[in-house]
Amino acid sequence: MKALIFVILLASLPSRTWADIDKDEKEIEKRAVLLFSKETTWNYPLTFGQEIPIHYKIYNTGNIEARGVHLEEQWESGFGEIRSGSLSAFFPVIAPGENVTHTLVFVPKPNDTLKEETIKFFRNTSFIEYVSDPEKPEDIHRVWSSNHASRSLGTQMLSERQLELSPTRKTQTWVLFTLWVTVLSAFPFYLFWKNQKRSLTVQEWYKKELGLHDHRIVRHRAFETTTAAVVQLPRFETHRELFHDDDRIPYQLGYEHPNPWVEKIFNKYAAKVPEPGTNALDIGRHKYTPKARPY
Repeated sequence: MKALIFVILLASLPSRTWADIDKDEKEIEKRAVLLFSKETTWNYPLTFGQEIPIHYKIYNTGNIEARGVHLEEQWESGFGEIRSGSLSAFFPVIAPGENVTHTLVFVPKPNDTLKEETIKFFRNTSFIEYVSDPEKPEDIHRVWSSNHASRSLGTQMLSERQLELSPTRKTQTWVLFTLWVTVLSAFPFYLFWKNQKRSLTVQEWYKKELGLHDHRIVRHRAFETTTAAVVQLPRFETHRELFHDDDRIPYQLGYEHPNPWVEKIFNKYAAKVPEPGTNALDIGRHKYTPKARPY
């Protein structure tokens, strides 16, 4: 009994016949379907006067021909020049499985609204209108293009925030590269020159403080014992013995750079430059008696 009721209910449900399915499939097959793409190519960076080709491609993926295909490009004159091609094109018939192409060559010109209008021109999509069913000529379809320039142009806009159409930057790039290389190469020479200048400054300081005609300072062992012999000072040479305040150990000033405490003691206890032939042991003897210094 339950099985009989189930069969009756199943038979009462609305169902589609195979004829209806075939009819729908035939109706679907009787339609032209067009795919439309717009591709913009250029050599980066964009420059004034550069020819920018724009390629339009239309594909018929339907099973019947498309009639009255009309291509229209949205463009406002004044910011560029159309070198070749046209902004609109008409194709009477596009057979199934075939495609047609249209090429437009655009040359940008410099003016106040160049950047904005050029970006708009590259990023905006175009459209085509066609009759998909010859039996219904009033049924006109409009298809918008897929823009292949939007991704690359968007990347540039994200990195530069605006598409800069300017003369080629090769010269600027080489100038910046030369400046960087010059700075990096000159830095070691600058450090060497600075150190050399400091060394020369120390020598000038010796000349100024000692009143010498020659910056050389003689090293000798005249103070090894308290009974050292007389040291003759040749022309353009002199000798200084510096003593520490605490242990009165003699320090000889040579070619080394003076440190602060040596400068302080030198300025405090150094005598005037002796004349040639002066006994070196008499220098500063009125204050200090040098002790023997082991070497």
